[in-house]
Amino acid sequence: MFHSIGVTNIVRIHDKSSVQMSEIFSGETPTMQLRKICYSTLMTGAFAASIITSGASAQLGGGDECASAVVIAADTLTNFDTTTATPSGDIPTDALCAGTYLNWVATCKDVWFKFTASGPGTADFTTCGTAAYDTSLALYKGNCSTLVACNGDGTGCAGFSSKIETVPCSAGDVFYIRIGGYGGDPTPDGDFGAGQITVVFAASSAGCVGATGACNVVHPTTGCDNPVCCTNICNFNPLCCEAQWDQSCVDLAIELCGYYSCPATAGAPVNNCATSPSVIPAVSSSRAFTTVGATTDGPDHDGAICNSGSAIFAGDVWYRVTPVANGSMKISTCEAVSFDNKLAVYNLGSNPSAFDYNTLSSALVGCNDDGATGTCNTTENPPTNYASEMSVSVSLGNTYLIRMGAYAEGDFGTGTITFTLPVACVLDTAGVNEEEPCGAETNDGCNGGGQSQPLALGSILAGTLWADADARDTDFYSFSVSAGSQVTLSVKSARNVNVLLLSGDLTVAECAGISVLASGTGSCPTVSTYCLNQGVYYAFVCDSAFVGNPCGSGSFNDYSMSITATPATCPILVSGGAAANGTCSSPGPNNMSLNTDPNLVAAGIVACAYTNPAFPGCTAGGGTTANSYARVFQAGTVSGNISCVNFGVFCTVRGTNAAGTACATYYSDIPLPATIGIYQDLDGGAPRFKTADNGADGGDLAKISEQAVLIPGGVYRATLNFAQPICVEQYETKNLVLIMDIPDMSVAAPGAHGLRPGSNTAGPLGGNTYCRLSCADGAGAYVLTESLGASFNSPWVVEINGNNAASCSAPACPGDLNGDNVRNGADLATLLSAWGTTGGDINGDGTTNGADLAGLLSGWGACPQ
Repeated sequence: MFHSIGVTNIVRIHDKSSVQMSEIFSGETPTMQLRKICYSTLMTGAFAASIITSGASAQLGGGDECASAVVIAADTLTNFDTTTATPSGDIPTDALCAGTYLNWVATCKDVWFKFTASGPGTADFTTCGTAAYDTSLALYKGNCSTLVACNGDGTGCAGFSSKIETVPCSAGDVFYIRIGGYGGDPTPDGDFGAGQITVVFAASSAGCVGATGACNVVHPTTGCDNPVCCTNICNFNPLCCEAQWDQSCVDLAIELCGYYSCPATAGAPVNNCATSPSVIPAVSSSRAFTTVGATTDGPDHDGAICNSGSAIFAGDVWYRVTPVANGSMKISTCEAVSFDNKLAVYNLGSNPSAFDYNTLSSALVGCNDDGATGTCNTTENPPTNYASEMSVSVSLGNTYLIRMGAYAEGDFGTGTITFTLPVACVLDTAGVNEEEPCGAETNDGCNGGGQSQPLALGSILAGTLWADADARDTDFYSFSVSAGSQVTLSVKSARNVNVLLLSGDLTVAECAGISVLASGTGSCPTVSTYCLNQGVYYAFVCDSAFVGNPCGSGSFNDYSMSITATPATCPILVSGGAAANGTCSSPGPNNMSLNTDPNLVAAGIVACAYTNPAFPGCTAGGGTTANSYARVFQAGTVSGNISCVNFGVFCTVRGTNAAGTACATYYSDIPLPATIGIYQDLDGGAPRFKTADNGADGGDLAKISEQAVLIPGGVYRATLNFAQPICVEQYETKNLVLIMDIPDMSVAAPGAHGLRPGSNTAGPLGGNTYCRLSCADGAGAYVLTESLGASFNSPWVVEINGNNAASCSAPACPGDLNGDNVRNGADLATLLSAWGTTGGDINGDGTTNGADLAGLLSGWGACPQ
C-alpha cells in the first residue's frame, strides 16, 4: 500500500474522499491525476488577499486559552489568526469525528471562542470556505473539557476547512469553540494561519431540540430529527412538540417538508411507486407502458434544468437498472407515446437497498421534456405528441432509477419506452504484461522512486490497477520516440480511468519534474494522444477514484493499454519556466537582444481573455483570442546565421493597466500552440502582415523560417533551438522581424485546438480547466514596444544567438544536420521530424520537403574533407 504523503507549492496532499473532491472540482486536473493520495487545493489568492486586508493576521482574534475565550455572536464573521498562538493542553481525539482528518497534535497552535445560545435551535460552527489553511475544529459544551463534537475537513469545504453542523441548543447553552490545524504531512506540528469563524444559528421549537425520531415515522416522543421541518410542523400543530409525534404530524411532514410517500392506490400501474419500480435488464430493450391510474410520488424539478416549461412531473411510473459498464445510457419515448411526457434519471448509488427516497431530489442525474431542442417532435415523423429523449453518463456498480411522467396534472396515456445501455468492456488481447503485481509499487514513477516499466511503440499491455482507502495505484510506462510521431494511448477498463501522456523527470519528488502533455478520462476506451518529437516519454494510468476497487476485485482490477504511433510533423515543446533563463544549446559568439530588462518576475502576464458569458468562471469570460508579438532587428544588426532564440513574457510592476490595477496572471494547464517565425521586412517601418507573393498582396513580411512550438502556459522564458542554423546573411540589407503568433483558442473556435475555457480562480493547478494564456493589444496588431498597448504592461523578451561573422550562404556539407561530418540515418531522422518546417531545409527554399530528402540521399556518407 502507498503511505507517504507530500505537497506541491500550492496543493495539499492528504487523504480525502472522492465524493468531496467532486464537490470542490468539476474534475481532476492532469497534474492532480498523477497523485496516489486524494487531495484538494488551498484557498484562492483572492480569498487569501481578503483575509490579509481584513486585518485578521495582525492579531489572534480568539483567546489563546479557553479561560480567555472571545465571545462570538451568531451569524457574524469573526476574524482569527493562529500564527502566533500557543498550543493548549488536553488534545482532542477524533472519536466523535473519525475519518474527517482532525489530526490534532500536542504542538498545534489554537485559539478559543465562546458562544451562548439565545434560545432553542441548532447551530453550525464553521470555517468552511473562510480559512486560508487546513483547519481543525473542536467544540466543548458547558466547560473547556466536555468535548461534544469535532471536525477536520468539512464536507464540501475547500482548502480543508472545517464545519460542525446541526448542534442542538437550548436557551443559555454555552459552547467553547477551539480552532487549530491539521497535524500531519506536510505540517506535522499542526497547520496554522488566518481565517474567519461563523456560528450559524437556526431557532426552533423547544420540543425539537434533541429530538431523534424520524419526521415521516410515527413515534411516541415529541418532535423529530429534522429541526427545520420539526419547527414548521410544531408551529402549525403545537401538539407534535408537546404530546407525541402521531400520524397527523407525519402527514404534515409529507405535505410541508417533502418527505417521500406513495400510498397504495387501487388501479395504479405495478410500477407506480419509486420504491417498487420495474427492473429492466442491463441490455438495450423496449417496454410498453401505461400511466393510466398512476399517482405522483417523485419531486418536481426546475423546468430550466429539464428543458421544460413547467416544474410539474405528474402521474409517474418507474424503472430500475444496474448497468454492466461505464458509458452513456439513453432513454426515449420518441414516436412512441400518446401524451406529453417527461423523463428523469436518479442515481441510487452502489447500495440501492439503503437508498433514502426522501433524498430523491438531490439524487437527480438528469431530466428532459421534449427531447434535445425538440428533436422528438419533428414534422417529418408525426405524431409524437411532445415525447422526450435524454442521455446520461452511468457508472458501473451504481443502480439508476428512471422516471416517466406527464407534463401536466391529469394527463396520462400509453406508449413504449426504449432503453439503450452501454455494453460490457472487452479488453484488447495483450502481448505484454505489467510487471507490477496488484498491490505492489514497482512502477510508481514520481510517486515513488522514479520507476517505470519500459514499453515499445506498437505494444498492447495487460495491466492491473486498484483504488482503496483513499489511495490508488499509479502506473508509469516509459517509451522512446525516434522521430516525430502522433502517439496514441488507448486504455480499456471496466473502471473509469485517468490516462496521461507525460514528459520530464520522474525522479523529482512530488512529480514536480513532470509536464502533462495530454490527458483522457473514461473507461472503454479512454484515449490520450499527442504529437511527440524524438525523445523519451511516459504513459500514465490510474483508477479515477480513490475507493471501491481493492486488489481482488476481479475484472475491475484489469485494463489493457495499446500504444501506437504514426509519423507526423510535431510542434517543438520549448523549455522554460517562471524562474528559468532560456539558454541556447549551441550559441554562437553573438547575442542580439532588444530588451531593456530580460529578467522574469513571478507576477505573471496580463492576459486579454476571450469574453464569453457562457463561461463566467474566468475573470474575463474564458478562452484566448488570436494575437501576436513582434520584435524588429534593424538592417545590419543580424548577419550570418541564427542558432536559437530565447523568448518569453513577463509582468512588470512599472505601471498599472487601464483598470488601475497591477499586472494580473492567467495560466494554462497545458502547453499552448504558437508559431515562432523569422521574416524579412520588405519595406521597413512597422510590420503589417505576412505576404504570400513578395508584397504584391500588400503584405510586407516575407518568410525566412517558421517553426510550430508549444509554449509554457504562464510566466516563462523559453528556448527554441533550431536543428540547423537559419542563414540570414542574404537578408542583411533588410530589417529582420521575429514574431510569435498565438492562434484563436477561444470558445468561438474550439475545434481548432481542442482547448476548453474554464476557471482560473484556483491557480494553475486548482481546477479542471483554466483561462488560456492571452497576450495581445486590443487591436490585435503586432506589438512592437515593451508595453502591449495602453492597457498592458508585459514586455516580450527576445534574444537571438548565432554567428554574426561567419558566412553561411554555402554550407560546407549540405545535409549534415547534426554537425558530425557524416550524412547518415541520424540526419535522416532529423530531416523527417522537421518535415514541413525549416528545421531540415537543406536547399534554402524555406521548408523541409522532398527536394531536401533527395539532397541528403545524393550526398549520403562522409562529408568532404
